[in-house]
Amino acid sequence: MALEIKIDAREIEGFAKAAEKMPAAATKAASAAMTEAVALLKGQIAVRTPVDTGRLRASITGQKTVRAKFLLGIVTTPIFYGLPVEWGHRVGNSGKRTEGVFMFQKGFDASLPHIDRIFDTVPAKILAVLE
Repeated sequence: MALEIKIDAREIEGFAKAAEKMPAAATKAASAAMTEAVALLKGQIAVRTPVDTGRLRASITGQKTVRAKFLLGIVTTPIFYGLPVEWGHRVGNSGKRTEGVFMFQKGFDASLPHIDRIFDTVPAKILAVLE
């Protein structure tokens, strides 16, 4: 009794060529997902930000950083009073305290299910490039 295994080398070559595209396809798909997620977060946080002059709301920015080993999305404000508005603060020496608005936390919590769905599409986008 003999067992014979045949492999078509053209299929292996085709797979190898497709696999060479994988890092670039993964980076592109994940980067696009992060861009979408950052934009979503930025909007969700902005609508929850209280407005007096509008400066704090207008200052909310988002950015994406792509590196070989990681992808990072940041939504922040450079305005110094952003943290006291987010978390609350004491009023002078009176002992009174203003409550935090938690616009970043609430915006993140509201966005998380949508962000999960955005990133759930990444594997299919990578595979589409490899086909």
